[in-house]
Amino acid sequence: MKRFHLLAGVALLGILAGFGWGQNANLGTSVAVPFKVSVSARQVGMGDAFAGLGDVNAMLYNPAGLILNHRTTFTGSHNTLFLDLYQTYFGYVTPTQYGVFGLGSMYFNQGRFEVIENGTPTGELVNVYDFSTLFSYAARLHKYLAVGLTGKFIHFNFGGYTSSAWAVDAGVLVPPFDIFGGAGKLSLGAVLQNFGTDIVFVQETWPQPYVIRAGLGLQFPELSIFDLTLAADVLLPSDADMKVNAGAELWISQILALRAGYLYGYDDNLLGMTDGSVITFGAGLRINRFQVDYAYVNNGGIFEPAHRLSLAVNLGVEKEPGPVRIHEEQLQELKEAIAASEERIRADITDVRKSVEEVKEILRTSLKTVVTADELLHLLNIHFPFGSAVIPDEEYPKLYEAVRLIKEYYAGKVITVEGHTDEAGDPKANMELSRRRAEAVKAFLVENGIPESQIVVVAKGETEVLSHRTGPGTRGIENRRVVFVVAPDRMMEMR
Repeated sequence: MKRFHLLAGVALLGILAGFGWGQNANLGTSVAVPFKVSVSARQVGMGDAFAGLGDVNAMLYNPAGLILNHRTTFTGSHNTLFLDLYQTYFGYVTPTQYGVFGLGSMYFNQGRFEVIENGTPTGELVNVYDFSTLFSYAARLHKYLAVGLTGKFIHFNFGGYTSSAWAVDAGVLVPPFDIFGGAGKLSLGAVLQNFGTDIVFVQETWPQPYVIRAGLGLQFPELSIFDLTLAADVLLPSDADMKVNAGAELWISQILALRAGYLYGYDDNLLGMTDGSVITFGAGLRINRFQVDYAYVNNGGIFEPAHRLSLAVNLGVEKEPGPVRIHEEQLQELKEAIAASEERIRADITDVRKSVEEVKEILRTSLKTVVTADELLHLLNIHFPFGSAVIPDEEYPKLYEAVRLIKEYYAGKVITVEGHTDEAGDPKANMELSRRRAEAVKAFLVENGIPESQIVVVAKGETEVLSHRTGPGTRGIENRRVVFVVAPDRMMEMR
């Protein structure tokens, strides 16, 4: 019976997937899997540092990063290694209101091996390859937290000997948040990759090598025509020593990208390096819905350089996936948005000129009203802190509304600005304080386009209090006010 020389095959696969990385005690105790050889050109060009970032290929790095892909996108990648080895990958990602879903498949052709029968080469060559499918899901649970999960099914074929295995990637991501006063954005990510079932061939069993990866992304999106991204990852493989990846990407006018990366700790690896480090380069071109990426790795040693080529096509409009459920913080934001909408609606309502009876009923407690037989004119009161003539921040919306109404409905009419105080303190001092309050409001009106000649300042002091309450805080605030009175010209002559 013909038997395929599994040990030789597995030995080569170990080289392909970093099987000889480092001097870890677990070296040689796990079989290689296709996902240890990166295929996406953008990520490889950036030194394979992508745990803290996200795009359509995030399901190969940190599935939580899929939440940063806001369009339905199709991607394909091809990776030529040395000899006749190559990888091909296709992926599809779509954001929905329930999160982001992704599908992918990878074919890894690992060349041809000679069949050995009873220790003697037969001259017969057989193919060695594996095929994988992926399903990913990512959701944003909070403003500062996203999670993602990728399930993988892997089928191996070593010249007729087959085996299958399952694996999962589980990741978390802190989406980009502002730093440096908003000039930059920082994101953080961590992922457990390729944790799964053992791989069994004939009577041999190998555990799948898993990786714990953590990283960060630092973005500067508004550097003139440039968009700069820096990234760094730390990897802890189960079958090797710690590794460090770092990279950079510079977009120019969102059209052309230049990339470079540095990998440290990869002794005697797939890349053929023996000094423990390697440098990668890449470029990208974006035209409308299409993005083409290329990466170059100088393998050194006995191997030829490796090339990666990727294509991404945006198929839909940009949309950010909704959260899985509404949390307290999101509920508060929703309430604030509703309140803001109500304020805009109220402002629009003031554009409608109501009858005298309607205005009396709705505004009688907050407005001082002057009514004539044929005209009603009114504006809101402005309230002041105890003993102060400084306009509080919360009163400015009413002042802006006063400016709008005066310009739209009362252009040319005389505006009387009455200052008032409560009964605390000396009456003479209160008269002066009420004048300064009215002058402060007048200054605001003039600064915002109301002619000074149209405004008359009147100090009322404590002579027209609405209640006998006094004191700091809100007690007696109804008395510490400035009232707008807009009257017909003939009424002003009578006054």
